[in-house]
Amino acid sequence: MNWFEIPAADFGRAVEFYERVLDCAIDTLEMDVGPYGVFETDGDAVGGAILAADEYSFDERGSSVSIEPGATGPTVYLHVGDGLTAALARVEQAGGSVLVEPQPLDDGGEYAMVRDTEGNRVGVMTRE
Repeated sequence: MNWFEIPAADFGRAVEFYERVLDCAIDTLEMDVGPYGVFETDGDAVGGAILAADEYSFDERGSSVSIEPGATGPTVYLHVGDGLTAALARVEQAGGSVLVEPQPLDDGGEYAMVRDTEGNRVGVMTRE
């Protein structure tokens, strides 16, 4: 994996949610398709962005795709550096909800699943 996009019905609300939960800055860019919020990454880490929900057209042949938030489909897991307990507290403060409480990983880390302000199911995790 090298890139992910999280759809948002309310772009500003989604940016605020992820900045609070992940305790990071999201760089908001104005693209041809609209606002695009890029997550901070270190070096060769997988990157990603928040994308406003819409119907996107890509070429003169009419290729298009509908990008909508939802509770099903692939789950993206985001790293939280200051611990899962603190991040899960921020989820609820930021308007989201915890779906799965912290679960242990074989490598000593933990993961949990949350619902963001846009209705997306997202994983959060730590690594030892």
